[in-house]
Amino acid sequence: MVSHRSSVSGPDRGLSLVELLVAISLIGIVGVALMTSLRTSVVASRQARDSAQAQEWLQSATEVLVNDVDWNDCDPTDSAGSAESLRSTYQSELRSLSTIIPAAWSADRLDIPVAVEFAGASGAYGPTCLATEDRQKITIQVTNTAGDIIETVQVVKVP
Repeated sequence: MVSHRSSVSGPDRGLSLVELLVAISLIGIVGVALMTSLRTSVVASRQARDSAQAQEWLQSATEVLVNDVDWNDCDPTDSAGSAESLRSTYQSELRSLSTIIPAAWSADRLDIPVAVEFAGASGAYGPTCLATEDRQKITIQVTNTAGDIIETVQVVKVP
């Protein structure tokens, strides 16, 4: 009787099913890791770009607010009303200047989120308007499309 069993050894032996499954699993794990790092890189790049554009926009808005937007006095008899009125006025002025808004951004992403604060006799800022102090602190912020704050700056405006 002749046996037809072939005993192949060495490099011609081939791969077993277990070895093939291990190789496919390793390729899958490496692929997932690469895709995760690529996604992280894209997100970080977008955040850095948005932050740079927001910083540029805030710098332009600050210069416009200080140099081009007219001074508005507060009313010492109605500090809260004056603070909110000034906030609204300054925000409208800044949003209306399309030349300082980065391309593909909407004006409503620039915001003055809190009422204007007024200088006190001690130099500290607060909600009370004094006729003798002519300094206003304005907080300006830029948000992304999701509403997250990207950058914030505080500006002191004088007449």
